[in-house]
Amino acid sequence: MRDGWLHTGDMARFDDEGFLTIVDRLKDMIISGGLNVYPAKIERTLARRAGLDQFTVVGTPNPRWGEVPLIVACGMGPVDLNALREICRN
Repeated sequence: MRDGWLHTGDMARFDDEGFLTIVDRLKDMIISGGLNVYPAKIERTLARRAGLDQFTVVGTPNPRWGEVPLIVACGMGPVDLNALREICRN
């Protein structure tokens, strides 16, 4: 967060009516502990799971790993975080 804005690394554009559309990612890969992690792959995996409706995966700085994936979600009910961790591990 900087100045009240969440900097996700997404590229977007405003149309003639002022609507914002996400068109691509600035970075398609997160390097975490020397591993290449692709947010799109995590999103495809999690999209098939109940409880996650609107979300994205972004890289966030981590002192040990360099970056780690972070799920940013809104407009959802309760989510079983342990189940999500297990899905991601597999």
